[in-house]
Amino acid sequence: MGFDWKAMDKDRLQSLLAELHQELGRTDTLDADSRRLLLQVLEDARVLASRDPGASDEPDANGLAALQEAALELQSSHPRLALLAGQVADSLAKLGI
Repeated sequence: MGFDWKAMDKDRLQSLLAELHQELGRTDTLDADSRRLLLQVLEDARVLASRDPGASDEPDANGLAALQEAALELQSSHPRLALLAGQVADSLAKLGI
């Protein structure tokens, strides 16, 4: 029996999602539209993370694209949020979600 990399990656993803949610809660300088976008993307990421990677033939490119777009939009104004959003997108991609 080998090491379960998928379980470790999924645990890392859950940790990143929690960290992103906490960081979003601490950020009071985020405009309403950016906050709404990030909350929607965070919820989408949670849904994607809860899916079984083998449940569909292809990863959800729309969800990943939205997360990557949010990370890019936040890069200059909120680098920590952008970093976490990018890490969540990377984790989802590694899981094949």
